Amino acid sequence: MPQRVINPRLSPDEEEALLKSLRKEREQKAKGLLQAEAQAVARKLGDVAIDKVPEEAAPLVSKDKKNFGASADSAASALIAITLNAVLLSACVAEEEGKGGKGYGKAKAKAAGGGGNKKNASAKPKIGAKVERLPPPTGEAATAAIVEHKKTLARVVAKVKDVKEGQQNLLLAFESWLCNEYNEVVLPATPQLLKTLSEEGLLDAEMLAEYWTKVLSTKDADAVELLAAKEATKEAEVELEAASEELKKAQKEEVDATQQAKWAATEVQNARTGNQPTPDEVAREKAANVADTKARAHRLQMQKNVELFHKRQVSALNANEAATKNLTDKASQARTCELMHQYGQPFFAPSSAAESKADASDKAAKADHA
Repeated sequence: MPQRVINPRLSPDEEEALLKSLRKEREQKAKGLLQAEAQAVARKLGDVAIDKVPEEAAPLVSKDKKNFGASADSAASALIAITLNAVLLSACVAEEEGKGGKGYGKAKAKAAGGGGNKKNASAKPKIGAKVERLPPPTGEAATAAIVEHKKTLARVVAKVKDVKEGQQNLLLAFESWLCNEYNEVVLPATPQLLKTLSEEGLLDAEMLAEYWTKVLSTKDADAVELLAAKEATKEAEVELEAASEELKKAQKEEVDATQQAKWAATEVQNARTGNQPTPDEVAREKAANVADTKARAHRLQMQKNVELFHKRQVSALNANEAATKNLTDKASQARTCELMHQYGQPFFAPSSAAESKADASDKAAKADHA
Protein backbone atom coordinates (compact mmCIF):
# COMPACT_ATOMS: atom_id res chain seq x y z
CA MET A 1 0.00 0.00 0.00
CA PRO A 2 1.52 3.36 -0.98
CA GLN A 3 2.46 5.66 1.85
CA ARG A 4 0.42 8.83 2.30
CA VAL A 5 2.44 11.94 1.44
CA ILE A 6 1.84 14.81 3.86
CA ASN A 7 2.69 18.27 2.55
CA PRO A 8 4.80 20.08 5.13
CA ARG A 9 3.19 23.20 6.59
CA LEU A 10 4.84 26.56 6.13
CA SER A 11 6.53 28.05 9.13
CA PRO A 12 4.81 31.10 10.67
CA ASP A 13 7.44 33.42 9.16
CA GLU A 14 7.11 31.85 5.70
CA GLU A 15 3.33 31.98 5.89
CA GLU A 16 3.40 35.64 6.93
CA ALA A 17 5.84 36.48 4.11
CA LEU A 18 3.63 34.67 1.59
CA LEU A 19 0.50 36.47 2.76
CA LYS A 20 2.33 39.80 2.67
CA SER A 21 3.52 39.12 -0.88
CA LEU A 22 0.04 38.12 -2.06
CA ARG A 23 -1.52 41.16 -0.37
CA LYS A 24 1.06 43.47 -1.97
CA GLU A 25 0.48 41.91 -5.39
CA ARG A 26 -3.30 42.25 -5.03
CA GLU A 27 -3.05 45.90 -3.95
CA GLN A 28 -0.68 46.76 -6.81
CA LYS A 29 -3.01 45.11 -9.29
CA ALA A 30 -6.01 47.03 -7.93
CA LYS A 31 -4.11 50.34 -7.99
CA GLY A 32 -2.85 49.71 -11.50
CA LEU A 33 -6.35 48.89 -12.70
CA LEU A 34 -7.76 52.02 -11.08
CA GLN A 35 -5.09 54.29 -12.56
CA ALA A 36 -5.39 52.75 -16.04
CA GLU A 37 -9.15 53.19 -16.04
CA ALA A 38 -8.80 56.74 -14.68
CA GLN A 39 -6.54 57.63 -17.61
CA ALA A 40 -9.07 56.12 -20.04
CA VAL A 41 -11.98 58.04 -18.49
CA ALA A 42 -9.97 61.29 -18.57
CA ARG A 43 -9.40 60.83 -22.31
CA LYS A 44 -13.12 60.26 -22.84
CA LEU A 45 -13.87 63.51 -20.97
CA GLY A 46 -11.59 65.47 -23.28
CA ASP A 47 -14.36 67.88 -24.38
CA VAL A 48 -15.34 68.77 -20.81
CA ALA A 49 -13.96 71.91 -19.18
CA ILE A 50 -11.38 71.01 -16.51
CA ASP A 51 -13.30 72.67 -13.65
CA LYS A 52 -16.31 70.47 -14.49
CA VAL A 53 -14.39 67.20 -14.80
CA PRO A 54 -14.86 66.09 -11.13
CA GLU A 55 -18.64 66.51 -11.37
CA GLU A 56 -18.84 64.74 -14.73
CA ALA A 57 -16.58 61.91 -13.58
CA ALA A 58 -18.35 61.28 -10.25
CA PRO A 59 -21.32 59.30 -11.65
CA LEU A 60 -19.00 57.30 -13.91
CA VAL A 61 -16.87 56.35 -10.93
CA SER A 62 -19.85 55.37 -8.78
CA LYS A 63 -21.22 53.09 -11.52
CA ASP A 64 -17.92 51.35 -12.28
CA LYS A 65 -17.28 49.50 -9.02
CA LYS A 66 -15.25 46.82 -10.81
CA ASN A 67 -12.43 49.21 -11.72
CA PHE A 68 -12.84 51.95 -9.13
CA GLY A 69 -14.01 49.94 -6.11
CA ALA A 70 -17.05 50.40 -3.92
CA SER A 71 -15.54 52.32 -1.01
CA ALA A 72 -15.61 56.10 -0.63
CA ASP A 73 -11.80 56.19 -0.38
CA SER A 74 -11.32 54.40 -3.70
CA ALA A 75 -13.91 56.68 -5.34
CA ALA A 76 -12.10 59.77 -4.05
CA SER A 77 -8.78 58.39 -5.28
CA ALA A 78 -10.34 57.73 -8.71
CA LEU A 79 -11.69 61.30 -8.95
CA ILE A 80 -8.28 62.73 -8.09
CA ALA A 81 -6.62 60.51 -10.72
CA ILE A 82 -9.17 61.38 -13.41
CA THR A 83 -8.89 65.11 -12.70
CA LEU A 84 -5.08 65.12 -12.74
CA ASN A 85 -5.04 63.13 -15.98
CA ALA A 86 -7.54 65.54 -17.51
CA VAL A 87 -5.32 68.48 -16.49
CA LEU A 88 -2.23 66.92 -18.02
CA LEU A 89 -4.14 65.86 -21.14
CA SER A 90 -5.25 69.47 -21.59
CA ALA A 91 -1.58 70.27 -22.29
CA CYS A 92 -1.46 67.73 -25.13
CA VAL A 93 -1.72 68.99 -28.68
CA ALA A 94 -1.47 67.48 -32.13
CA GLU A 95 2.03 67.56 -33.61
CA GLU A 96 1.14 70.07 -36.32
CA GLU A 97 -0.48 72.35 -33.70
CA GLY A 98 2.58 72.19 -31.47
CA LYS A 99 4.99 73.53 -34.09
CA GLY A 100 6.09 77.13 -33.79
CA GLY A 101 5.29 77.34 -30.08
CA LYS A 102 1.55 77.73 -30.76
CA GLY A 103 0.41 74.37 -29.50
CA TYR A 104 -0.23 75.08 -25.84
CA GLY A 105 -2.47 78.03 -26.63
CA LYS A 106 -4.86 75.72 -28.50
CA ALA A 107 -4.62 73.10 -25.79
CA LYS A 108 -5.32 75.79 -23.19
CA ALA A 109 -8.38 76.92 -25.08
CA LYS A 110 -9.57 73.34 -25.26
CA ALA A 111 -9.02 72.85 -21.54
CA ALA A 112 -10.94 76.03 -20.74
CA GLY A 113 -13.97 75.06 -22.73
CA GLY A 114 -13.68 72.12 -25.08
CA GLY A 115 -11.42 73.63 -27.71
CA GLY A 116 -12.92 77.10 -27.31
CA ASN A 117 -16.45 75.91 -28.17
CA LYS A 118 -18.93 76.72 -25.39
CA LYS A 119 -21.38 74.23 -26.80
CA ASN A 120 -18.84 71.44 -26.50
CA ALA A 121 -17.95 72.55 -22.98
CA SER A 122 -21.50 71.98 -21.73
CA ALA A 123 -22.10 68.83 -23.74
CA LYS A 124 -22.19 65.44 -22.08
CA PRO A 125 -19.18 63.24 -22.89
CA LYS A 126 -19.74 60.46 -25.37
CA ILE A 127 -18.28 57.56 -23.43
CA GLY A 128 -18.63 55.09 -26.28
CA ALA A 129 -16.97 57.32 -28.85
CA LYS A 130 -13.49 56.63 -30.17
CA VAL A 131 -11.00 59.10 -28.71
CA GLU A 132 -7.99 60.29 -30.63
CA ARG A 133 -4.88 60.03 -28.48
CA LEU A 134 -2.66 63.08 -28.76
CA PRO A 135 1.12 63.02 -28.26
CA PRO A 136 2.33 63.54 -24.65
CA PRO A 137 2.76 67.17 -23.56
CA THR A 138 6.07 68.91 -23.08
CA GLY A 139 7.31 69.53 -19.56
CA GLU A 140 6.61 73.26 -19.91
CA ALA A 141 3.06 72.69 -21.16
CA ALA A 142 2.31 70.20 -18.35
CA THR A 143 3.71 72.66 -15.80
CA ALA A 144 1.55 75.48 -17.16
CA ALA A 145 -1.54 73.25 -17.08
CA ILE A 146 -0.93 72.33 -13.42
CA VAL A 147 -0.51 75.98 -12.46
CA GLU A 148 -3.63 77.02 -14.35
CA HIS A 149 -5.86 74.31 -12.88
CA LYS A 150 -4.37 74.08 -9.39
CA LYS A 151 -7.66 75.20 -7.80
CA THR A 152 -9.53 72.31 -9.39
CA LEU A 153 -6.83 69.86 -8.27
CA ALA A 154 -6.86 71.31 -4.76
CA ARG A 155 -10.65 70.99 -4.67
CA VAL A 156 -10.70 67.25 -5.46
CA VAL A 157 -7.80 66.60 -3.07
CA ALA A 158 -9.68 68.44 -0.30
CA LYS A 159 -12.64 66.08 -0.69
CA VAL A 160 -10.59 63.40 1.07
CA LYS A 161 -10.98 63.75 4.84
CA ASP A 162 -7.30 63.11 5.50
CA VAL A 163 -5.32 65.83 3.68
CA LYS A 164 -2.20 63.67 3.65
CA GLU A 165 -4.07 60.77 2.09
CA GLY A 166 -5.50 63.07 -0.57
CA GLN A 167 -2.03 64.29 -1.49
CA GLN A 168 -0.77 60.73 -1.57
CA ASN A 169 -3.53 59.86 -4.04
CA LEU A 170 -2.55 62.85 -6.16
CA LEU A 171 1.10 61.80 -6.13
CA LEU A 172 0.15 58.21 -6.96
CA ALA A 173 -1.87 59.41 -9.96
CA PHE A 174 1.01 61.62 -11.06
CA GLU A 175 3.46 58.72 -10.71
CA SER A 176 1.19 56.38 -12.68
CA TRP A 177 0.67 58.91 -15.49
CA LEU A 178 4.35 59.80 -15.69
CA CYS A 179 5.57 56.19 -15.75
CA ASN A 180 3.04 55.11 -18.35
CA GLU A 181 4.99 53.88 -21.38
CA TYR A 182 3.13 56.34 -23.61
CA ASN A 183 4.32 59.29 -21.49
CA GLU A 184 7.94 58.22 -21.00
CA VAL A 185 9.15 61.19 -23.05
CA VAL A 186 7.98 63.45 -20.19
CA LEU A 187 10.12 61.65 -17.59
CA PRO A 188 13.08 64.09 -17.84
CA ALA A 189 10.67 66.83 -16.69
CA THR A 190 9.91 64.98 -13.42
CA PRO A 191 11.88 67.40 -11.16
CA GLN A 192 10.21 70.40 -12.78
CA LEU A 193 6.71 68.94 -12.38
CA LEU A 194 7.32 67.86 -8.77
CA LYS A 195 8.63 71.33 -7.99
CA THR A 196 5.49 72.87 -9.46
CA LEU A 197 3.19 70.57 -7.49
CA SER A 198 5.11 71.48 -4.33
CA GLU A 199 5.29 75.23 -4.94
CA GLU A 200 1.58 75.41 -5.80
CA GLY A 201 0.72 73.81 -2.44
CA LEU A 202 -0.64 70.57 -3.90
CA LEU A 203 2.07 68.42 -2.29
CA ASP A 204 3.73 69.34 1.01
CA ALA A 205 7.40 68.79 1.85
CA GLU A 206 6.80 66.26 4.64
CA MET A 207 4.70 63.99 2.46
CA LEU A 208 7.25 64.21 -0.37
CA ALA A 209 10.05 63.29 2.04
CA GLU A 210 8.10 60.22 3.20
CA TYR A 211 7.45 59.28 -0.41
CA TRP A 212 11.14 59.47 -1.31
CA THR A 213 12.07 57.36 1.73
CA LYS A 214 9.57 54.76 0.58
CA VAL A 215 10.99 54.87 -2.97
CA LEU A 216 14.50 54.20 -1.65
CA SER A 217 13.42 51.31 0.58
CA THR A 218 11.22 49.83 -2.15
CA LYS A 219 14.05 50.07 -4.66
CA ASP A 220 16.38 48.14 -2.34
CA ALA A 221 13.73 45.48 -1.70
CA ASP A 222 12.96 45.20 -5.41
CA ALA A 223 16.68 44.80 -6.17
CA VAL A 224 16.88 41.85 -3.77
CA GLU A 225 13.76 40.24 -5.25
CA LEU A 226 14.96 40.81 -8.81
CA LEU A 227 18.34 39.26 -8.03
CA ALA A 228 16.65 36.21 -6.51
CA ALA A 229 14.32 35.94 -9.50
CA LYS A 230 17.25 36.15 -11.92
CA GLU A 231 19.13 33.42 -10.05
CA ALA A 232 16.03 31.23 -10.05
CA THR A 233 15.63 31.80 -13.79
CA LYS A 234 19.26 30.85 -14.45
CA GLU A 235 18.90 27.68 -12.39
CA ALA A 236 15.67 26.81 -14.22
CA GLU A 237 17.38 27.35 -17.58
CA VAL A 238 20.30 25.11 -16.56
CA GLU A 239 17.92 22.41 -15.35
CA LEU A 240 15.89 22.62 -18.57
CA GLU A 241 19.02 22.34 -20.70
CA ALA A 242 20.24 19.34 -18.72
CA ALA A 243 16.83 17.65 -18.88
CA SER A 244 16.59 18.26 -22.62
CA GLU A 245 20.05 16.79 -23.22
CA GLU A 246 19.22 13.71 -21.13
CA LEU A 247 15.97 13.26 -23.05
CA LYS A 248 17.80 13.46 -26.40
CA LYS A 249 20.35 10.93 -25.16
CA ALA A 250 17.64 8.60 -23.89
CA GLN A 251 15.71 8.85 -27.16
CA LYS A 252 18.87 7.98 -29.10
CA GLU A 253 19.50 5.01 -26.80
CA GLU A 254 15.88 3.89 -27.29
CA VAL A 255 16.34 3.98 -31.08
CA ASP A 256 19.53 1.93 -30.76
CA ALA A 257 17.84 -0.53 -28.38
CA THR A 258 14.90 -0.93 -30.77
CA GLN A 259 17.29 -1.70 -33.62
CA GLN A 260 19.19 -4.22 -31.49
CA ALA A 261 15.88 -5.88 -30.56
CA LYS A 262 14.96 -6.17 -34.22
CA TRP A 263 18.29 -7.77 -35.04
CA ALA A 264 17.95 -10.17 -32.10
CA ALA A 265 14.44 -11.18 -33.23
CA THR A 266 15.75 -11.75 -36.75
CA GLU A 267 18.56 -13.92 -35.39
CA VAL A 268 16.01 -16.01 -33.46
CA GLN A 269 14.18 -16.69 -36.72
CA ASN A 270 17.41 -17.53 -38.53
CA ALA A 271 18.75 -19.76 -35.74
CA ARG A 272 15.74 -22.05 -35.53
CA THR A 273 16.75 -25.65 -36.06
CA GLY A 274 14.90 -28.52 -37.71
CA ASN A 275 15.05 -32.23 -36.95
CA GLN A 276 18.35 -33.69 -35.76
CA PRO A 277 20.18 -30.38 -35.21
CA THR A 278 23.90 -30.35 -34.77
CA PRO A 279 25.39 -29.20 -31.42
CA ASP A 280 26.45 -25.95 -33.05
CA GLU A 281 22.93 -25.27 -34.28
CA VAL A 282 21.46 -25.97 -30.84
CA ALA A 283 24.00 -23.67 -29.25
CA ARG A 284 23.25 -20.92 -31.78
CA GLU A 285 19.48 -21.18 -31.21
CA LYS A 286 19.93 -21.07 -27.45
CA ALA A 287 22.24 -18.04 -27.68
CA ALA A 288 19.80 -16.27 -30.01
CA ASN A 289 16.91 -16.77 -27.58
CA VAL A 290 19.00 -15.46 -24.67
CA ALA A 291 20.13 -12.44 -26.70
CA ASP A 292 16.52 -11.77 -27.78
CA THR A 293 15.33 -11.82 -24.15
CA LYS A 294 18.06 -9.41 -23.11
CA ALA A 295 17.38 -7.12 -26.10
CA ARG A 296 13.66 -6.99 -25.26
CA ALA A 297 14.40 -6.15 -21.62
CA HIS A 298 16.94 -3.50 -22.64
CA ARG A 299 14.48 -1.91 -25.07
CA LEU A 300 11.79 -1.85 -22.38
CA GLN A 301 14.19 -0.19 -19.97
CA MET A 302 15.15 2.40 -22.56
CA GLN A 303 11.46 3.16 -23.15
CA LYS A 304 10.97 3.67 -19.43
CA ASN A 305 14.01 5.96 -19.34
CA VAL A 306 12.56 8.05 -22.16
CA GLU A 307 9.28 8.39 -20.27
CA LEU A 308 11.12 9.34 -17.10
CA PHE A 309 13.36 11.92 -18.79
CA HIS A 310 10.40 13.30 -20.74
CA LYS A 311 8.57 13.92 -17.46
CA ARG A 312 11.65 15.62 -16.08
CA GLN A 313 11.94 17.75 -19.22
CA VAL A 314 8.27 18.79 -19.01
CA SER A 315 8.67 19.61 -15.34
CA ALA A 316 11.81 21.64 -16.06
CA LEU A 317 10.05 23.44 -18.93
CA ASN A 318 7.14 24.39 -16.66
CA ALA A 319 9.54 25.54 -13.96
CA ASN A 320 11.49 27.60 -16.48
CA GLU A 321 8.30 29.25 -17.78
CA ALA A 322 7.19 30.00 -14.22
CA ALA A 323 10.59 31.45 -13.32
CA THR A 324 10.65 33.58 -16.48
CA LYS A 325 7.13 34.86 -15.80
CA ASN A 326 8.06 35.61 -12.20
CA LEU A 327 11.12 37.57 -13.35
CA THR A 328 9.03 39.50 -15.87
CA ASP A 329 6.41 40.29 -13.22
CA LYS A 330 9.07 41.41 -10.75
CA ALA A 331 10.70 43.65 -13.35
CA SER A 332 7.32 45.10 -14.27
CA GLN A 333 6.45 45.77 -10.64
CA ALA A 334 9.83 47.42 -10.02
CA ARG A 335 9.68 49.55 -13.18
CA THR A 336 7.72 52.48 -11.70
CA CYS A 337 9.90 52.72 -8.60
CA GLU A 338 13.06 52.48 -10.70
CA LEU A 339 11.92 55.27 -13.02
CA MET A 340 10.86 57.54 -10.17
CA HIS A 341 14.20 56.95 -8.44
CA GLN A 342 16.13 57.70 -11.62
CA TYR A 343 14.25 60.81 -12.72
CA GLY A 344 13.11 62.05 -9.32
CA GLN A 345 16.57 62.07 -7.78
CA PRO A 346 17.47 65.59 -9.03
CA PHE A 347 14.43 66.91 -7.12
CA PHE A 348 14.62 64.82 -3.95
CA ALA A 349 18.40 64.42 -3.67
CA PRO A 350 20.13 66.93 -5.96
CA SER A 351 23.57 66.30 -4.41
CA SER A 352 23.33 62.55 -5.06
CA ALA A 353 22.15 63.20 -8.60
CA ALA A 354 25.09 65.53 -9.23
CA GLU A 355 27.53 62.92 -7.90
CA SER A 356 25.98 60.21 -10.06
CA LYS A 357 26.21 62.45 -13.10
CA ALA A 358 29.85 63.26 -12.33
CA ASP A 359 30.67 59.56 -11.91
CA ALA A 360 29.01 58.78 -15.22
CA SER A 361 30.98 61.56 -16.92
CA ASP A 362 34.25 60.24 -15.44
CA LYS A 363 33.52 56.72 -16.62
CA ALA A 364 32.67 57.98 -20.09
CA ALA A 365 35.90 60.04 -20.18
CA LYS A 366 37.99 57.06 -19.08
CA ALA A 367 36.33 54.87 -21.69
CA ASP A 368 37.06 57.43 -24.41
CA HIS A 369 40.67 57.73 -23.23
CA ALA A 370 41.11 53.97 -23.21
